[in-house]
Amino acid sequence: MAIYAESSETQRELVPEGNHIARCYMMVEVGKVMETFEGSDPRLTPKAILGWELPMKKKVFSAEKGEEPFTITKEYSLFMSEKANLRKDLESWRGKVYTEEQARKVDITAILGHPCMLNIVHKASKTGKIYAKIASITPMPEGFTCPAQITPTLLFSWDSFTPAKLAALPEWIQNKLKESEQYRKLMGEENPQPQAAQVGSQEPVGVEEETGDLPF
Repeated sequence: MAIYAESSETQRELVPEGNHIARCYMMVEVGKVMETFEGSDPRLTPKAILGWELPMKKKVFSAEKGEEPFTITKEYSLFMSEKANLRKDLESWRGKVYTEEQARKVDITAILGHPCMLNIVHKASKTGKIYAKIASITPMPEGFTCPAQITPTLLFSWDSFTPAKLAALPEWIQNKLKESEQYRKLMGEENPQPQAAQVGSQEPVGVEEETGDLPF
């Protein structure tokens, strides 16, 4: 007689491929986590997760909540060097490059609430699982309007940490945060890892008009 164990994992429907009007609603400071870069020793790297909603693409994911917009996230290292992914995406979004002086310190909380166009593609992981990925972020085309924000703004910073704020985050994000140097220190754990540059966090600024230059 066989006793089978089966995977209970269910995958949420993927964000459709293509270009979509989107709005940034989430920013989570993950903290400094150990990361290995090709050709270098492991080091502590400051990370953040950004999230966007697609207000024109909705679906009933649960009967209790009713129709909700699709959402998608992307994790970044908090670096603004010329080749950094964060800098590349922000420059593409704002439609112009940063000067080296501007790139020295960029408050990314200014992104919260601002619209853009996301180009979404579907890719296969090494295990063959298909996932949705942000291929590019660009400004809203002239004449297009992004609907009002639907998903509540989510901002998490270690500067204003409380256990309740951590517990309110999705479980997969909580797990990432628990790997950080900041979490280990709060829990009183020893951290023999090399120190990385400190990451500052600020309260989100007010959203400006959607015409004209973006405030980042």
